Amino acid sequence: MKAGIYPDERVIKIDNYALSEFRTCPRKFQHRIAQNLVPGGFMADPHSIKIPDAPLLFGIAIHKALDAMFMQESLKLAQEEFLEAYQPVPEDTKRTPGRGLRLLEAYWKRWHEDDNIYDTVTSELYFEFELGSMPVYGESWTVVYGGLVDKILSVDDLQDSPKLLCMDHKTSTWESQYLVPSFQLSNQFIGYVWATQQIPEYESCNDFIVDVLLISPKNDSFFRSELNMSQEIIDEWKRGIIVTCRQILSMHKDEFFPMYGKDACTSWNRLCPYFDICGASHGFRDTVQNTQYSELVWDTSDR
Repeated sequence: MKAGIYPDERVIKIDNYALSEFRTCPRKFQHRIAQNLVPGGFMADPHSIKIPDAPLLFGIAIHKALDAMFMQESLKLAQEEFLEAYQPVPEDTKRTPGRGLRLLEAYWKRWHEDDNIYDTVTSELYFEFELGSMPVYGESWTVVYGGLVDKILSVDDLQDSPKLLCMDHKTSTWESQYLVPSFQLSNQFIGYVWATQQIPEYESCNDFIVDVLLISPKNDSFFRSELNMSQEIIDEWKRGIIVTCRQILSMHKDEFFPMYGKDACTSWNRLCPYFDICGASHGFRDTVQNTQYSELVWDTSDR
């Protein structure tokens, strides 16, 4: 699904990434999602700029390796998948191919026997569902929500049928007491459970496992947190999506997306990739945009 605003159809197509961009800074959403701008072709080719996003590339390769591990029940195949998927960044000495192979081996030793209780129902489940509709300036607009669930597992339960759970892998270097609580109300995970329930054979799925690979200079650690997404939580999440999309469409109608500045410009201790556009004088912004940025549509199924 190509995220964006489609005026002719009166449809807004959205995913968790696009929502996060808007909630961080509406101007950032405008540049990345509405205008499809990327700096220096970065998203099209992560190695085409001076300093690629090494954590992102490493995390994507680990995801692919873990998918192979669960589907094939093989450490060897998982490591082969990692080596095939990962293109290391020369400037990054922390995330080497050897580091990834050791991480996967340690993960296998930690979870392989425990994971025998699970059956993998499906892996990399892409979804695109109509979430709801809303009036905007007297017109009825439809919200379509898309994304990609890492996997759906089943486990024997005391009930007549097996229990279904969503699972998502997260590689992180953030060691904090707030890491686990941050998952409980994660818009991404609530959305995954909602989407899974839209599929008739998975409609009984209410639970989510966050599978964390915590990468540390000394010792890697692994833990999981199982969350239950109640109907009240899901309903509140849906209402929040509708409210946010109405704000997006109102700004689109007004042809003005405000910039939040300060914290939004330097979140995660990084300078926003669109800072050069926003920081330029009004008469020079088009020149900056046309010379320093290229176009690439954000596709919710990309990984």
